[in-house]
Amino acid sequence: MKWIEKPMSRPEQLLDQYFPEEVLLPLAEKYDFAPSNPAIRHFLGRAVSSFTRHAETPKNMEQRRTQKKELEKALRHFERMERALMATDVWDGFVPLQNLPLIFRLPRLSPAPPKHLEYLKLEREFLEKGLPMFRKWLSLKIAETSGEAGRPRNVGLQRFTEYMELIWSDELGRHFTVDYHKGSGTTLAFEFVRDMISPVASPTDSEIISAMRFVISEFGAHKN
Repeated sequence: MKWIEKPMSRPEQLLDQYFPEEVLLPLAEKYDFAPSNPAIRHFLGRAVSSFTRHAETPKNMEQRRTQKKELEKALRHFERMERALMATDVWDGFVPLQNLPLIFRLPRLSPAPPKHLEYLKLEREFLEKGLPMFRKWLSLKIAETSGEAGRPRNVGLQRFTEYMELIWSDELGRHFTVDYHKGSGTTLAFEFVRDMISPVASPTDSEIISAMRFVISEFGAHKN
């Protein structure tokens, strides 16, 4: 039987392009991680893919303007639905968590869950927590497509920084903090983001600081 090699995904291709061994190895040595770590390689490939996908080009900017209009329309529809659902006085039962995977066509949570976990959330509690979370997610997507004071938000750098926070906090177990003096970052996490983006692009220290502050404020990363 002839072996057919699986084609590389775009993140894998970009990882090979921007972070070959001679580039990644010094970074791994400096920040004490294994360059072959599959989770770190996955996050780094996704980071580069997100950065390049959201590069600031006229075509991408026009596309984001269109996306913003559609997302704002979706948010208005969702807010009307949310008000209608919360005004309906029928949410007095329990949410059977074991049925949720069936609704969304997902695998069962476990083959035989403990009885006390089968009905864990009140219906109203489920709505009160779930609906605002989805509304927040829509708002974040709109923020990604928006500019501030007439200047486009650097979505690509923000997305890249989100993945760096995952590597720094989840994989390396370190606090993702940002501090600065006269426009230059002063934390090790800042140096990490700056060093990891350097093979791909050359943002200013101020741009990196802004991206880190955005990630910390929006996604609850560790903060000084």
